[in-house]
Amino acid sequence: MSSELAIAETNVVALHSPMDLPNEAFKSGLQQRETNRQSLLQWVANNLVEGVDYGIIKNKKSLWKPGAEKICGMLGIQREYPNMERYQDAASEGKSLENIIIKCVLMNAQGIHVSEGLGGRTLRQDGGDLNKCIKMAAKSSFIDATLNLVGLSEIFTLDLEDMFPDEIQKNGDDKSQAPSKPPEKKAESKPASKKVKIEVDPTPEDKLKAYIGSINDEEFAEQARKMTQEITDLDSLKKLWLQFRDARDQGNITESEFKQIDTIKDLMKEILK
Repeated sequence: MSSELAIAETNVVALHSPMDLPNEAFKSGLQQRETNRQSLLQWVANNLVEGVDYGIIKNKKSLWKPGAEKICGMLGIQREYPNMERYQDAASEGKSLENIIIKCVLMNAQGIHVSEGLGGRTLRQDGGDLNKCIKMAAKSSFIDATLNLVGLSEIFTLDLEDMFPDEIQKNGDDKSQAPSKPPEKKAESKPASKKVKIEVDPTPEDKLKAYIGSINDEEFAEQARKMTQEITDLDSLKKLWLQFRDARDQGNITESEFKQIDTIKDLMKEILK
C-alpha cells in the first residue's frame, strides 16, 4: 500500500470520530448542540401539556404518544417500523405468536436515520388481541426512539401508563411507592373466567374531557365544553380557532386562555381524524 493511500485511509477513519476533529471545530459543535438542546428543553416545558402529552406516575413524568408526536413534528422527524410487516404476515398465515417486539426508526427530512427504539409486548397483556398488541408495541418503540433522539430520558420515562394504569397520579397526589413489576395474580380455586380485554390507552375523547375538567376557570371550562359540542368537522374547528387567534391578537382574550384553546384544538383534531 502506498504511503499516500495509507494517509488517506487514516484520514477517513479520523473523520468518522468526533474526537479527531480540530479542537475549535469540536468546541464549536459542542456549544451549538448544548445551546440547541437547552432551547428544545425549554420548548418541551412550555408546550407539552400534563394529562395530554405526558402523565405523572409515581413522581416520574411518563411521555405519551401525543407528546412524542409533538416533539418529532416540531423537529421535522418521520418514523417507520421496518419489522412490523413480518408480524402482520405471520398473523395472516395463522402462526402462533406470544411476544411482539417492534423496532421504530426515526428519519430526518433527508431520509437519514437519526434514532431508533424498541417496544415489546406479550399477547397475554392484551387478552390475545394481536392487532392491539402490535399497536401498543409500536407506540412504545416510537416513544423510546423519541427519548433516544434528543436525550430526554433525564426528564421523561417511557409510557408507563400501559404497565401501571392504576398508578397514574391525579393532581400530583402520590403517597405510595412505585411497583417494581406488575402485581402477580392470586391463585384461584375456581376455573378461570373468560378474559376481558381492558383498554388502558386513554381515548382522545377521554383526554379532551380530562383536560377541560382540569381548567380552573369554571365559566371558561363550560364555554369550552359547549364549543367542542358545536364542532362537527375540521373546517369548523379551523374557523373557530382562527376566531380565537384574532381575539388574542386584539387583546380580547389572554395568552393563557389562547394556549388552552390551542390545546383543545389539538385534541379535537385527534378526535375528528
